[in-house]
Amino acid sequence: MECISQVISSALLGISQEESDSHFAKMYLPIVTEMNKRVWNPFRGLAFFLPFWWRYRSTLRALDRYVSEIVLSKWKKGGRDPKTSEMMKKVMDGATMGKPGSDSISRSDLNQMISEVKTFILAGHETSASMINYTVVEIIRRKDILQRILGELEKHPITFV
Repeated sequence: MECISQVISSALLGISQEESDSHFAKMYLPIVTEMNKRVWNPFRGLAFFLPFWWRYRSTLRALDRYVSEIVLSKWKKGGRDPKTSEMMKKVMDGATMGKPGSDSISRSDLNQMISEVKTFILAGHETSASMINYTVVEIIRRKDILQRILGELEKHPITFV
């Protein structure tokens, strides 16, 4: 599902697909994997004496630093950077009561923006993954839909560059 995180991180943070793969996905996907494991075994969150707990904390801190650098860069430009999406401008406005571009930002405002960004990406990733899964299941179950899709693909072949 790295493709989904590419689209979301590009739309929200304005980073390239390559940067998403080389930085963001490598930090974000292990966090999601650990959180999924904690759903089935909640005691994993208390096992500070085991290596996976420390890896999770370290990866989470690295993701926070990475998102923080991007958010601060966009903050300092006051949302005037052409790569700053409308969604990111709303995150900045909401967290700071409409004062992006000022000389300083409080730690609580920055933490709020980091949390908002991570929430958008997690919610978008999980929602998109569920939707794709459901769509594939329905296509497999419904031969009439599969035939219509194949017919459309014959009329309009997909070419990859």
